[in-house]
Amino acid sequence: MIVYRNDFKGFHNDIISNDIETKINQCLIETLQIGASKSSLRSYHNSLEKMYTVLSGGIIPDDCGISIEYNIPPTGLRIDFMLSGYGPKDEKNIVIIELKQWENAYITNMDGIVNTFTGGHYQNVDHPSYQALTYSDFLKYFNSTVSKDNINLEPCAYLHNYVEDDIIKNPFYNVYTLKAPVFTKSEAVKLQEFVKKFIKKGDAGGNIIVELNRGEIRPAKQLRETLRGIFKKNDHFLLPDEEHLVYENILNITTMQKENHKDVIIVQGGPGTGKSVVAIQLLVNLNSRGLFTQYVTKTKAPRDVYFSELVQDHKLKYLKSLFVGSGCFQTAPKNAIKVLVVDEAHRLTKKTGPRKTGDDQIREIINAAVCSVFFIDENQHISIDDYGTISKIKELALAADATIHDGEEFTLTSQFRCNGSNGYLDWLNQSISSFAEEEKKQYFFEYDFKVFDKPEELRDEIFKINSSKEHWNKARIVAGYCWNWTKEGQNNSEIKDISIGDNFTMSWNMRDDGGKFIINEKAINQVGCIHTAQGLETDYIGVIIGDDMFFENGRVCTDVMKRADTDHTVFGKRKLLSEDPEYWNNQFDKIIRNTYRVLMTRGIKGCYIYCTNQALRDYFRQQFSSYHRALYMGK
Repeated sequence: MIVYRNDFKGFHNDIISNDIETKINQCLIETLQIGASKSSLRSYHNSLEKMYTVLSGGIIPDDCGISIEYNIPPTGLRIDFMLSGYGPKDEKNIVIIELKQWENAYITNMDGIVNTFTGGHYQNVDHPSYQALTYSDFLKYFNSTVSKDNINLEPCAYLHNYVEDDIIKNPFYNVYTLKAPVFTKSEAVKLQEFVKKFIKKGDAGGNIIVELNRGEIRPAKQLRETLRGIFKKNDHFLLPDEEHLVYENILNITTMQKENHKDVIIVQGGPGTGKSVVAIQLLVNLNSRGLFTQYVTKTKAPRDVYFSELVQDHKLKYLKSLFVGSGCFQTAPKNAIKVLVVDEAHRLTKKTGPRKTGDDQIREIINAAVCSVFFIDENQHISIDDYGTISKIKELALAADATIHDGEEFTLTSQFRCNGSNGYLDWLNQSISSFAEEEKKQYFFEYDFKVFDKPEELRDEIFKINSSKEHWNKARIVAGYCWNWTKEGQNNSEIKDISIGDNFTMSWNMRDDGGKFIINEKAINQVGCIHTAQGLETDYIGVIIGDDMFFENGRVCTDVMKRADTDHTVFGKRKLLSEDPEYWNNQFDKIIRNTYRVLMTRGIKGCYIYCTNQALRDYFRQQFSSYHRALYMGK
């Protein structure tokens, strides 16, 4: 979507009138219904003046096209700066330029990621060459006009305040900088030379960009063939009988849709019933059939893990644009996307991000997609912001005049985690419920469950399993959020956030690992949290249950005040409890129980636990020894 477009002469006039940031802000409000922040306005003023300096003096024709903040529909991504015109052989060219005001950066151990000061603090962000290349590749492989009209896309990055060093062009980032060169403060002339190679003649102020904007978003033929080839080589996402039936039912609806008619599909399933596997199959198959489809989750971890498992080739990094967050559809046009596959739909929120912007994530998703597929388990609400429910999805689907598909043919029940044992899940549900002990039922299951009296013993056992040949890199330790995740320790493994007794200290999962805690080999030395574990699995899981759950007077109890102050899933707990103690005590109780229910169902083969509360350890040990091999005695 075009936000600001002009020829170079018009851009020149907006610059010298000191009005460029105001013009762009007006364009953002008119096209995307969002205004720029004060810091963004300053960025526009500073960066665009630098770009004007680079391009002035006859470097490019006056009638070449300039686009600023081009919104890539329907991703929500915005390209800082584009130039359009004709090359030396009259070919259609667009130069994509990612602009940064950075002054320094640091290498990380993550692919395509640097650490720099932005947004008021140091944080891990995409390398600017990676960003520019991502934009270029998305347009190349998903915008129909690019291939049909033979438009060449040339990405690069310009860091106009950055003094040359051995970081930003480090060989570690070569896979991106060789395709999208980065130019620093002293390399304005080199940027001029790069631009002049591709822009020799103007295109009447951006006609090529207008053509690009009219392109339909659909997977290119080359991409479709690539996706088919990926699945042929990957048996991780094969579908058993029940999953295959649900998948085929969804496939039938999505491929037989009538034009301009909305469909909403609701798939229910508990932990380990294969929701994510079906979702990934749909993502790949629908795109391979030419239907633009994206995989959506609120949390980053499932996206990072499934993308890594699916795509292991640097050349295919552009496929990451198929894996998106649930908050990126605020400005998406109606029906811009053929299918949105929403995993962990119970984690959707009413508003987006810490600033609580947007309308309603469920409504935004239904609006943006011709067909929305929601995979949901209402027993996995683990935050006060978790908003996704079946009733809310149905309510908003009806308001959008969509046909709703749910019921038995869209329900997953077969258990593929926890050793395929529904009995373990039933036992766990009743064991951590608030029922009195005499009301408990009995279940049969075969599952490796152990209670440890010392956290270091649990740690050592998980380490041993993780290093074994059979379960190499498939065991992890996770914990309830009862220990602060200090800001200083988020990238420093020397800082041990979690300390229990005299012999147990470990760090919370490192931010440097992104969302790959479950699959990163180094993560065995860290403790994961609910946000890096939910929706994912490993062979063995070690769970540390903190002081927020304890056993007292014959019942399993919870105490939200034992949660860490850095835990945003119960943010503002004191204020909320003072306003409505009965309601919020009930809500917090559900959140704590659901958190441990989720953590204790991440293991395919086994779950080992340590509880800081001695009585709770004794209770789980007694529950397990009494019931784990007993036949179901249901009433």
